[in-house]
Amino acid sequence: MSARSVGSCVARAGFVESKRRPIGMLFWSTFGLGQLEVADAAPIALPAGAAVLIAPNISYRLSAADTWRYRWLTCDGTGTTALMRGFGCTTCLACPPRPCPDAAFATLTGLLRDDDHAARLEAAALTFRLLLQAVSLPPPPADPLVARALALIARGIADPDLSVASLAAALAVSPEHLSRQLRQRCGAPPRDLILRARLDRARELLAATGRPVAEIGRACGFPDPNHFARRFRAGTGCAPSVYAARHSDPGTTRPGDPDAKIDPR
Repeated sequence: MSARSVGSCVARAGFVESKRRPIGMLFWSTFGLGQLEVADAAPIALPAGAAVLIAPNISYRLSAADTWRYRWLTCDGTGTTALMRGFGCTTCLACPPRPCPDAAFATLTGLLRDDDHAARLEAAALTFRLLLQAVSLPPPPADPLVARALALIARGIADPDLSVASLAAALAVSPEHLSRQLRQRCGAPPRDLILRARLDRARELLAATGRPVAEIGRACGFPDPNHFARRFRAGTGCAPSVYAARHSDPGTTRPGDPDAKIDPR
């Protein structure tokens, strides 16, 4: 994999970009609100701090109703598609929200302006680190309250009623205080962290088990298979059954599941 290009964009009201490119892409929102649409997937909102990966050869549409700023990078070469899939991105992947690492993007810009071989190698390494940073969950916080909240989220994934209110009650704090602490420490509100944890667990189960899709949805807090399918597609760019087929061991068999039939492909 090698770094191909990097830049930033200030999109004005009415901005639309529709493309299909044979390269991997990362878009990282820094101001305002944009939207990404990929065929057969629900639109993904891109507020400030949101990032999204797009795999090679995937048609996409970016748009903005008002001023929107974002940074982007592209990568290509041997192993790019495999790298994207290793990150869980077969079409597109919404990443955990966090502040954009502007300094790293600026460094990458300087490296790509240099034709020196060593600079190109360093640019490839920095591109990999930026992709990894985008898809990784925030590091465990030092704040005891936030650490306990994240532990409760991890343990309560199967509970469809898990919410900021239930977390706050279990921690004996107000929902407002908990939301503020999670935003400050993790860069996202509780509902986003809960959803991300549910989808991460769903990807693990879809890839590692032969359990029916609807059963996995229930295990991750989605009692309604249709709701699970919509949320999963919005977060990963493909249906749960498609993800399972692409990522599970070829020898894994998945029992027949009538509920899975309503999972749109």
